[in-house]
Amino acid sequence: MNPDVKFITPFVTIWDPAKFGMFNHAAREYVHFTAGRMGRALADFVKDEAVARPFQVGDFSKERRAPPAVQPVRAATDAEKYAALAYYLLTATADDVYRGGISDRVLAIMDADKDFNTMMSATAARLAQLKASSLTTLGYNASGIKAEVVGVAGLPYCGGSRQHLWVRLSGAMSFSYQSPQQNIAEAVEWPQASQLVIPIATDGSIPKFDGYCEEAR
Repeated sequence: MNPDVKFITPFVTIWDPAKFGMFNHAAREYVHFTAGRMGRALADFVKDEAVARPFQVGDFSKERRAPPAVQPVRAATDAEKYAALAYYLLTATADDVYRGGISDRVLAIMDADKDFNTMMSATAARLAQLKASSLTTLGYNASGIKAEVVGVAGLPYCGGSRQHLWVRLSGAMSFSYQSPQQNIAEAVEWPQASQLVIPIATDGSIPKFDGYCEEAR
């Protein structure tokens, strides 16, 4: 124990190695959660330093959530795959076309979330700046992503009792960088072992991403 080192946040999160594979670590879809938590923790610490607990070496493996039980059911349809990817692609591109693949429940939560909207405004501004200053565009090609409907046990679903399916994504997402000087594309693996499972609502005429939960404040 070192009394001079303190944590202003109560949790230590252990990431799967795939998190840091090439572009995977830069995924923006939940940046606002991280920033929001840190901002609130810093505000609490400024008000009262006693809220920060001393650092203590320990085995955090006991605090890890057991991995979900996932069983393949069938290949996902193109519409189900699009829904599973809609939120990821919206936050990466700031292109409102992907809002059409997101449920009304999730859109209402996102639109009311100040941290989310700050993140999206920053993303849109940065992409516009790149395009205006150097004619640079960033691209995402999901043709190498495999989508399958799976049965899932051990994961919460915050959409209530509405009809839904779980879709597992794996394979390779191709990221591209295009400018007058360079045209680069690189496939980045999304390993099946990472169990990227996304709930989609199926109670409407078309499936919609429904995997966003409002965080307790």
